[in-house]
Amino acid sequence: MDKSVVKFAKTAGPSLLVWKVPSSLLEEGSEGIQVFALPLMSRPGGILDAVPTNVLSSDVLLDAMLRDELGTVGPSKEFIAQMMAEEEIGSGIVEIEVISPCCEEEPNALPKVISVLPVILEWIESVASERVSF
Repeated sequence: MDKSVVKFAKTAGPSLLVWKVPSSLLEEGSEGIQVFALPLMSRPGGILDAVPTNVLSSDVLLDAMLRDELGTVGPSKEFIAQMMAEEEIGSGIVEIEVISPCCEEEPNALPKVISVLPVILEWIESVASERVSF
């Protein structure tokens, strides 16, 4: 992915990305999944994304918090944001692979991350780790 074309929530309305979750981050025996990811901020060597809750197990998240070396997943925290959905516009149907929604009740809705961005920035400042230094 070329980060120069990605729009981040900190500076603009975020791009809508699809993350194909590596099988190494899923519970053993789980099938591969794809989820929507909203890029919040960029840093050298990585980005901070908002992804749906329960995509990664608590074991994977705990391991990422305790690990010293860089990995695909770093420190994380759960935040609650309002959901927003746009009206469907267009006349065609595009066939794509199945992407797990952010909200099962409203599969076309995405979190309004800009509303919780100040709280996320506070969290980043409170975490003493080079991996979350933005």
